[in-house]
Amino acid sequence: MSIEIYHNLYQSMKSLSLHLDDGERSLFSKFDLTTSRFYVLKHIYSYPGITYIELSELMLCTKGNTTRIVGGMLEDHLVNRLENPKDRRSFQLFLTKTGENLFKEVNAAYQDYIFSLLSKLNEDQLENFEEVSNSIENRLSGAVDA
Repeated sequence: MSIEIYHNLYQSMKSLSLHLDDGERSLFSKFDLTTSRFYVLKHIYSYPGITYIELSELMLCTKGNTTRIVGGMLEDHLVNRLENPKDRRSFQLFLTKTGENLFKEVNAAYQDYIFSLLSKLNEDQLENFEEVSNSIENRLSGAVDA
């Protein structure tokens, strides 16, 4: 294969990523959230009691960045942190009732957004895309980690 095919495919994947990111940013801004804050809500909702280190791993960012994001969410009363009973040097994170209600509202809109995007594809296209994107993700994640 020529280098041009690789370049074109990469540009197409990058364009898809940018469009998806832009759509998420637009959706989340309607709820006065950033993309990072949405994913913090999502992860804490899915894993109540998660630690900063575990959250950082899921967010693919540094603990310092996670601490900064969560700090603002603590001030906005979306998140609570409690001393970890298993390790007094760390904290566990939980959603407040306000944070949980916000997550549920935003997540419902997010699910609708995903459906509206992907419902434009037929079943064969969805199945093919899922197979190819999973393969690409698996291969690239190994290459990036190496």
